[in-house]
Amino acid sequence: MGRKKAREKPRKVRSGLFLAHLVYESRRKISYRLKSGSEDRFLDVALVEMKGAILALVYTMRNGNVRFISFRPASRKERRAYAAAKPRYE
Repeated sequence: MGRKKAREKPRKVRSGLFLAHLVYESRRKISYRLKSGSEDRFLDVALVEMKGAILALVYTMRNGNVRFISFRPASRKERRAYAAAKPRYE
């Protein structure tokens, strides 16, 4: 990895975590409880207006802390579920 790419990566990670926090803290999100092995995981789907996209965040709680596992654009199925729930928010 060149020096330029090495310098850019932390900025991208920080901006990704900021957007993930927007999903986590959103009042207009839909949430699901997932089961993965022995730990409970949660899936939140929300519209992040600053990004103009519906995003999905998977996280778990460990020792009283939130641990983000996956952050990505919502799948087609997740976007449809969000759209179906949207009238409740308006």
